[in-house]
Amino acid sequence: MDNSNTNGSDSQAQKAAITVLDASKSFGRHVLWRDWSFSVPSGSMTAVTGPSGAGKTTLINCLGLLEDFNQGTLYYGDKLVLEVDSGVGVDGKAGKKGKAGKAAEAGKTGKTGKTGKTSEGGKLSAQDRRAFFKDTLGFLFQNYGLVDSWTVRQNLEVPLKMRKGLARKDYPSVCRDVLKRVGLEGMEKEKIYTLSGGEQQRVALARLMLKKPTIILADEPTSSLDAANSRMVMEVLREFADQGATVLISTHGQEAIDACDGTLRIPGHEEAVV
Repeated sequence: MDNSNTNGSDSQAQKAAITVLDASKSFGRHVLWRDWSFSVPSGSMTAVTGPSGAGKTTLINCLGLLEDFNQGTLYYGDKLVLEVDSGVGVDGKAGKKGKAGKAAEAGKTGKTGKTGKTSEGGKLSAQDRRAFFKDTLGFLFQNYGLVDSWTVRQNLEVPLKMRKGLARKDYPSVCRDVLKRVGLEGMEKEKIYTLSGGEQQRVALARLMLKKPTIILADEPTSSLDAANSRMVMEVLREFADQGATVLISTHGQEAIDACDGTLRIPGHEEAVV
């Protein structure tokens, strides 16, 4: 994993599942990072590390388009999915158009105009981006992302409905099998709000297993689990990576960090000077 990729070259970007160029993020005067570039290799399991308040969860949210960078460019493979060039720095001063803006103008896979749209791969439209993320991305949130009023099986059926070739009559057996894998056998009819935090996280993991995404963004996935279930979660995430998926995990736990192939450390943050 390249934590210092600043040139955005074609050869580097095409080997990466995720490439970020010249990203900056702040909340008011509080700067999380500025002009940060990095890439994450395909098929790797990478730990996002840094002190509390450094922006680990914020990074996961930005990569999942749940939050915006203040400026920067985001690629998934050769697909340009996000370009933000406000022309204003994160401290309110005039910003420079850095490599992110240049990369968007020059394109990564072909000739392009200012929109960053390329003849090969290229920038995704809003509709294509939604479809791409639905098929490609999987999330494992700290708050689980489940529907509390639904049963466990109802939550698990959401990704099953998107799987082609799977008959509805097969849903119950598929749900039973995946729940057994995460230690929740026989809990299909339980309402989510009746489950403990650890049990809800395991339901979320089971849902992820049914979706089978190629890129997984996990935010502190073991924070609410005991040691045995934490190991089980990391084993499942490792299986995803071993099968070719790219897994990015925000964590402060040393055991989770040790289970990963590498680390992506959040740059130091500071108070903006005005």
